[in-house]
Amino acid sequence: MLEGCAKDNRNGTAAILGFLFLLLGAIASGAPFSAPTRLSIDPGSLVAPASGFTSTISSGTYFDYVLIIVMENHAICDILTSCGGTGTYMTTFASAHGLATKYVDCNRPSLPNYLCLAGGQDFGCGGYDGNPHSNTCTNLAWKSKNIVDLLVNASLTWKAYMEDMPSSCYGSNSGRYAVRHDPFVYFSNIVNNGTRCSRVVPAGSGDSALLNDLASTSTASNYMWLTPNLCNDMHDCSVATGDTYLKGLLPQILNSTVFATTRAALLIAFDEDSGGKGAPYMYTVWAGPTAKTTYTSAAAYNHFSVLSTLELNWNLPYLTSHDQGAPNMSEFFTTSSKGPTARFTYSPAWPQANANVTFDASASSDSDPNATLQFRWDWTNDGTWDTPWNGTPTAGHPYAAEGTYTCHLEVQDSFGFTANATHTVVVDSTPPNTAASLSGTTGSNGWYRSSVKVTLTATDPLSGVASTFYRVDAGAWKKYTAAVTVGGDGSHTVDYNSTDRAGNVETIRSTPFKLDTIAPSTAASLSGTLGGNGTYYVGPVNVTLTATDATSGVASTTYRVDGGPSVTYISTFTVSGNGTHTVAFSATDNAGNVETTKNVVVQIGKLIASPPTTTLDVNGSSGTNGWYVTSSTATLNATSPSGSAVSIEYRLDGGPWSAYTAPLALGDGVHVVDYNATDANGMKEATKTATVRVDSIAPALWGLEPSGRSSTSNVTISWRSSDGGSGLSRFEMSVDGAPFQSIGMSSSLSLNLPDGGHNVWIRAIDVAGNVATQVVSFRVDTNPFSLTGPYYGVPLLLLILVPIWALIAGARRRRRRRRARASQRSIYVARQPVYNGKR
Repeated sequence: MLEGCAKDNRNGTAAILGFLFLLLGAIASGAPFSAPTRLSIDPGSLVAPASGFTSTISSGTYFDYVLIIVMENHAICDILTSCGGTGTYMTTFASAHGLATKYVDCNRPSLPNYLCLAGGQDFGCGGYDGNPHSNTCTNLAWKSKNIVDLLVNASLTWKAYMEDMPSSCYGSNSGRYAVRHDPFVYFSNIVNNGTRCSRVVPAGSGDSALLNDLASTSTASNYMWLTPNLCNDMHDCSVATGDTYLKGLLPQILNSTVFATTRAALLIAFDEDSGGKGAPYMYTVWAGPTAKTTYTSAAAYNHFSVLSTLELNWNLPYLTSHDQGAPNMSEFFTTSSKGPTARFTYSPAWPQANANVTFDASASSDSDPNATLQFRWDWTNDGTWDTPWNGTPTAGHPYAAEGTYTCHLEVQDSFGFTANATHTVVVDSTPPNTAASLSGTTGSNGWYRSSVKVTLTATDPLSGVASTFYRVDAGAWKKYTAAVTVGGDGSHTVDYNSTDRAGNVETIRSTPFKLDTIAPSTAASLSGTLGGNGTYYVGPVNVTLTATDATSGVASTTYRVDGGPSVTYISTFTVSGNGTHTVAFSATDNAGNVETTKNVVVQIGKLIASPPTTTLDVNGSSGTNGWYVTSSTATLNATSPSGSAVSIEYRLDGGPWSAYTAPLALGDGVHVVDYNATDANGMKEATKTATVRVDSIAPALWGLEPSGRSSTSNVTISWRSSDGGSGLSRFEMSVDGAPFQSIGMSSSLSLNLPDGGHNVWIRAIDVAGNVATQVVSFRVDTNPFSLTGPYYGVPLLLLILVPIWALIAGARRRRRRRRARASQRSIYVARQPVYNGKR
């Protein structure tokens, strides 16, 4: 009976727990609670999680984790300074770790080499660098096995990181992401498998996705791959650029938790030699806690050797006969099963001169758990130990001068076995150097006649640049991420400086420049004796030209009379002689902007006849502010008061004069049409000028943020926009279907929004009236009890668990009381006297 009561209690507790967890799910999801319905589950429909995507430590012969970084298009002596190369950091790195000097590629150009590394063959793609599944050879790769199949089948985890890739498993080129450098998207069983596809990810800013995963063995994968972008990998940029990139990245990798505390290995390799110095051999280095230090091998290796090494390490089957026949690279790894393993980290990661650097070897271990360890340090790896043996795993040392040092640790266990490890320490006390370059339409006297793009380039030869900031015209400081365009006529100053990874801050620098984008304007005034009701002059006419320019000032004004030679205007001049005279004039400012030629007609003496009259009509869709928003045509029509035939001539945008025969096609831009007509009697109309502005392209609008979830009700909406035609006029915003409202030229706006899903539409409107619209969707959740709220449902979980604990504790107390009563009853019966065999 007691057992039955206990069983009933257990069933009741389970029912209550089930109900509470259903309630938890309903509250967390925001859905109204309803009674649970009966579920019918087909066991055959349940799918176990795909193996290889929960990080586990799978012991290998030489390493448990491996990271492969593939650089581009250089031979070994393009890199090593010892044979004429320019990779100073990479040379130092190779000297401290394991260098293979006879490693070669498997084909040309890039794609077949990446396929060899991931698929065990080039699939016949020699000479081809196209997209996945795009020709015979890539179609063959598309349906073939690859390294991921071997890893997953062996329950090993894997992940590939791609710099500048727009989204996971992206299958075409984008900016500095080259799909041919991403072998994983060339196999259908990765691309068409959602779980596997999600493991080919963007590397993040500064390779943050990779570095974050290396911070813990729970997030790191057994097999990791990093493809740098087309600049960092030296494909489009110099060896110095790639050398600086690795100088900033590799210390962070080797100091990460995974590399500091586990058996991890790092491989730096190149895809092909590209006929460089030292070809066909390529720079190839193994590093990490299990790799030998200061080791060099002249054995012959190739890309298939990498696969062979992985297969040997984890006892994997061969992919192809190529990797089966390739020599493995096991010589680069320590194989002793006895004794210590030396590991250490140091901080700060980028010390300054004379600052104390703390070295910590507490992650070192020994094959015998009962062994004790001693440590000694050589701060500069000069062969002389700077500290005696000591049982304390930590030590400190300041480096007196900046430079690149190799710190050497030796660990000895109580049985006399030793192990060594080295790390490169970069000491930097010199601030970075930032240079500004200006680009735009250059004018005269140091002026620009267009907006100016300011490009900042910061360099730091040791620790590398951490950040660059700038401000325009003493405005707010902003972080520099891309070239900055400065507009607006007048004088401008851009201030800027940079900070390196060691914290050295550059003195603020300044670059001034001047803009004048508007041509001067000239007006003509005539003075003389008028006759005939003011329709003509009866004698010589004085012409005065007045030019103005609000920014750089007027440099010169020129004129010509009746098509004669050009004359520099100094003061009032006289036009004489009966007839119709045309004075053409224009001004040039100090920045070099030239005014469109204007004309004034001077009639001296009574006209016998009048010249013809020409009109210009524009056919196109009108926008705003005098702009047309479609490609347009200009039609010229002329009539003569005499009724005689007329001919029309024109010129477009300052080009040569031509006879008008058909409407003029006017595409995007600002067009100036000069035109006049002449009748059969020789009467010529004064030249007229019309300006036609066309902008048929809507503004560019992108980068709307935020997206996903916001745990605060104060949400800042931001975006980016540009317009290369008439220019941006304003932005408008609509929140959750409300009417659009103008928000001026601001590219961000803070909103106070209630919990729930929201849609925010942004309109970018240019001066011509073209409109671009984008929407961003996100969810606001400030509920402290919500699983997606600011506390991720912790208060709710506590609210649920406390009564559960109380129920369980109560049930346990009741069971103890029942057992106690039963025990007392048994004792009572046992103490009763026995009469004739009965109690």
